[in-house]
Amino acid sequence: MTSAVLRGREHTHIGAVDVVAEGLIAIANSRGGAPKNYLYTDPNEDVAGFFRGPGGALLAVADGHSGFEASEVVVEHLLTHPAPQWTDASADFHTGWSRHALAALCDANLDILRERTQGLNLESETTLVATLIRPETRDLLYACVGDSHLFVAGRGGVHELGARPGRPTPFLGARKESPDTLHTRCQLGRHDLTDALAVVCVTDGLSERGIGVEDPASAIGEAVAAAAEQPAEVRAMHLARDVCERACEAHRSHSAGDNVAAAVAWVGL
Repeated sequence: MTSAVLRGREHTHIGAVDVVAEGLIAIANSRGGAPKNYLYTDPNEDVAGFFRGPGGALLAVADGHSGFEASEVVVEHLLTHPAPQWTDASADFHTGWSRHALAALCDANLDILRERTQGLNLESETTLVATLIRPETRDLLYACVGDSHLFVAGRGGVHELGARPGRPTPFLGARKESPDTLHTRCQLGRHDLTDALAVVCVTDGLSERGIGVEDPASAIGEAVAAAAEQPAEVRAMHLARDVCERACEAHRSHSAGDNVAAAVAWVGL
């Protein structure tokens, strides 16, 4: 079993993209390609992480608001607590994914509220994309809260899962939650990866209007196509870096930045 986390508070150089890769899984984090042009608490509030077990991998990205605490807490909670069980070879998610995911999100939300109570920052909250990849069954199980993105790219194109267009952005850490209240504020689902090449989780530094790229799905498709030209063992590393670098390039062109974090898996057979 292996895991890694890239915490935004440790990656604060404008224009830099830091990457950690483990075979067909990789994460990347960047403060962004230009200074932020809006009020913020910390220079980089985004977090990316992964946990790889014998039966699969958990990827997560979180976009912190009003401080890095909430995004860091939620990713570390998922990688520490449910990830070892979810990625065990004996885990069975033919049914019951929603129940497992909502329980984990509720526990993570409580951890954020505890951190806010015990620390000095009483306002930090976060979005989240968490994806569980089970290679043996070619299943992708996901839980999304807020406006960070989950893309699945294949030979048939790029599809976004868990999006909430036109709806207010919910956050973890904003209030006390139960499984019932969270169920109305998050997107849960399952996706067949049979025809997929890559899974990409990325925060909205890629897509923020007037800051990120004009067409996020096209940018992901181009990054996946470029990664496919690389040797198989480094495709995930190239993909994670490329996604963040494309966001940074857009930030520079707009003279307006945002943090961006990505977690990717190369799943093509």
